Amino acid sequence: MQRNLFTFLLTLSLLFSISLLKAQGQDERDRYLQTYGQVWGFLKYFNPSALPDPAAWDQQLRKDYSTIQTLSNPADFEIFLEQFIRPYIPKDISYTRPSALPGMTLPSFGWINEDRISPGIRKELLLILQHGKGKPHPSFQVSDDVVPIFDTEKSNPVDSLPDEAGRYLALTRFWNVINYFAPNLDLCDQWDKVYPHFIPAFRQVNSYRSYCMQVQKLASRMNDGHGFVNLLPGNKNQVVPPYLFPFGMEYIEGQTYIVSVIDSVKGKPSGLRQGDQLVSINGRPMEALWDSLLPVISGSNALYKRELGCKLKLIKTWYANNTLVVLRGTDTIRAQVTASLPVPHPSWVRTDLPKKSWKLIHDSVSGKDAGYVDIGALKGKEVKTAFHAFRNIPFVIIDCRDYPNSTIYKVMNQLTPHGGEFMKFSRIRFDDPGTMDWRMSAKPKGLMMKLAVRAVIGKQNKKNRHYYKGKVILLVDHFTMSQGEFSVMAFQLAPQVITIGRQTAGADGNAVPVPLPGGLTISYSSVGVFYPDGTRTQQQGIRLDIRVPETRVSLIGKDDIYLRAIEYMRTGR
Repeated sequence: MQRNLFTFLLTLSLLFSISLLKAQGQDERDRYLQTYGQVWGFLKYFNPSALPDPAAWDQQLRKDYSTIQTLSNPADFEIFLEQFIRPYIPKDISYTRPSALPGMTLPSFGWINEDRISPGIRKELLLILQHGKGKPHPSFQVSDDVVPIFDTEKSNPVDSLPDEAGRYLALTRFWNVINYFAPNLDLCDQWDKVYPHFIPAFRQVNSYRSYCMQVQKLASRMNDGHGFVNLLPGNKNQVVPPYLFPFGMEYIEGQTYIVSVIDSVKGKPSGLRQGDQLVSINGRPMEALWDSLLPVISGSNALYKRELGCKLKLIKTWYANNTLVVLRGTDTIRAQVTASLPVPHPSWVRTDLPKKSWKLIHDSVSGKDAGYVDIGALKGKEVKTAFHAFRNIPFVIIDCRDYPNSTIYKVMNQLTPHGGEFMKFSRIRFDDPGTMDWRMSAKPKGLMMKLAVRAVIGKQNKKNRHYYKGKVILLVDHFTMSQGEFSVMAFQLAPQVITIGRQTAGADGNAVPVPLPGGLTISYSSVGVFYPDGTRTQQQGIRLDIRVPETRVSLIGKDDIYLRAIEYMRTGR
């Protein structure tokens, strides 16, 4: 009996020791993979040279991934890494890389000085850093000298789970692209620590859906509202819930409320009412659901993540039949709710806003007239007609809480006598990766491109002595995003303008997709957008004159931001 127990305990101890040694060995190899991946990205993106094309770099990484799994000690890895680096060491050190402009952030090179990099390897990397001369980049093309296009990074197949090496490639490619080509790198969530954190996470996934989940978590660490994760054409994987709840919701004062309801789905009434407080969905408390979604939501600020990103996910479900608990007054109600296959339905309802792209409105309390423009519905051909109708009206309300139809300059030219510079942006210098410079505006190159841009969005800084001379009221909230924020910055040049609402998305700049193995892309903001005085809009959003706190008034179908604009018309404050 005692001998059997001793044998059992000894076996258990041996198994535990073996497991511990394996774990320690994998941890050591993960550190090798971290170092290799950062060196690989440094050579491929920061100082492109020897390997002829992106596919060759990817093949090299896949091959070296397998080799690294066989290395048993740091000395072997150091020899392996030195052999990898040696062809890239500059022979001529007369060239010295320029420094970044004041206020600009260079890529993160802190990893070069970490203890896991040996002194000999560090010396060689610093030679490349200081004296390596960048060449025309083989990994992408550049549009208008500003926007990178990573089409050459695509890999096949587009609809299956990549193997371990492929998932390591996905993580390594994206981490390095952001490290060298994201102008808002300093706003990312501890980007230096992101890479080693995700190496084991990407290795351990066991399904396509869990792979997508890790990709979404990776994207969220950028703190970028443009960090969309999308499937490439041809990818038929079901990675998002297929059903939609028959209601819209709002997160107000720490609670979740139903603000719009479809009476029935497939003939089954939901039993829900506008104003019900959601307590749980399928047994999960709402606060727990919100918190579980935050790590996989890409957003530039906390308000955007919770108000828009989480909400878009919470109205979707994996199940056709669901159990919801709601609080109606003092009564707790358990409702069986049928969700539909994806069909258009109003997730958010603004019942008192006009549905037309523009119209004249009259405030019966003050007796004042105003023009109203829905920037999301307004077409370019309607701009002159609308503002001609507004010419003798004392107020124009421009509702910018929707994505515009590229009417920015056509509208701006109606609001200002001669336009003007309304922003500047930082862009990565692709001829010298890792440095940035300022631009005041993105000017298209080539006659055909200039004509095409002018036809779509209008001429910049056009003189107009018949511009609108009344007071302009801009309405914004977390739906004001990207081109919407860019448009508001232009409209704020109007001589008499006031901006009313809540913090905008803070996701400014071109959204650029980076393809990953397995048929996914992650996008990021490829330029940093600032007001002319250097005030940043990324994460911060647009400047507000009157901030409107979110209240329960939306539960009764009222638009508090629109109502605040009417109050301003009445009182002037």
